[in-house]
This record gives sequence, C-alpha cells and structure tokens, in this order.
Amino acid sequence: MILVRIRAERDRDYVIHVDGEIDYGAARQLWDEAASVVEGAGNLRLVLDLGGVTFCDSSGLGVLVGIWTAAHAMGGGLVLARVPERCRQLLKRTGLAKILQGRDNLVESGGLSVRLAR
Repeated sequence: MILVRIRAERDRDYVIHVDGEIDYGAARQLWDEAASVVEGAGNLRLVLDLGGVTFCDSSGLGVLVGIWTAAHAMGGGLVLARVPERCRQLLKRTGLAKILQGRDNLVESGGLSVRLAR
C-alpha cells in the first residue's frame, strides 16, 4: 500500500510525499501521480520526500529513475529527501546514488528551498 500526496510550493516547484512500500504493486501508482505533474511542465523542480517509505524494491528504483528521467527531459530536476537508510544503501549499492541526489531535512535545489517538517 502506498500513499502519495503532491504539494505545489511555487510555480513549477512541487513536493511529492510518499508513504508506504514502493514495490511492484505500488510503483505504477507513484509513476502515475508523478507523471501528472511532470508531463507538459518545462523547467520543473521536484522534491520526492521518501521519509514515510518503509520498503523499496527494484520496481521502486525503476520508478525513481523514470521520474528523474522525465523531469530532466523537460528541463527540470529531481531531488530525493529524507531517504530511509535501507533505501539509501540500495541506491549506493546500485550506483544510483550518483544520479539521484539525496538531502536530509532542508532541500535546496535550483532555487527550491522547502522545509520538510510534518
């Protein structure tokens, strides 16, 4: 089960909060939600808040790469925030930590500054 909430910060700045498991069953939902923001929006800046993620498998990694690719194709960017330790280790082992930037609590990316406190 996954819960995805999208919050617009400013014009073309969005925070996508994810709670639950990003697995084969949930990856499509996360992609659909993120794609609704990314598609047709140029120079988009996304923060994917993974603070509530309890599990991530290869399908989850695939959707993270897909969101990153889509955002960059539109001239935008993606930053991961509050990445759980297990996900952080998985990103490191697969080499994806080199392209999927991660931050802890304060995200600053291309002018986007969001405090991720709930």
